[in-house]
Amino acid sequence: MHAALVGESGRRAATLVALLRLSPVMPFAGTNLVMAAAGLRTRDFLFGSIIGLAPRVVAVAIAGAGLSELDLSRAGDVRLAILGVVALVLAFVLSARFARRALREAAPAAS
Repeated sequence: MHAALVGESGRRAATLVALLRLSPVMPFAGTNLVMAAAGLRTRDFLFGSIIGLAPRVVAVAIAGAGLSELDLSRAGDVRLAILGVVALVLAFVLSARFARRALREAAPAAS
């Protein structure tokens, strides 16, 4: 994952950050720690975070605009939950693909 984040283009790193940010179940502080430990460039981190968080911010703003009062007893929108699960699976699949490619490229160099 480190090589996929730092060793590749800034666009790929920002894409990985955006995919991680799309998922509603990924811990925000934990991903911040991983990205900082990996040595990700601030520019890529910020761009990926903005792109990845934008859909959630828009969805919450739209949902909040339609509320006249907060009622936590009502069930949430199932479509948003399904979208969150799809985003999580997509993030895992693409992260695995990027990591696998980085391992393949690093393996001949280690020999």
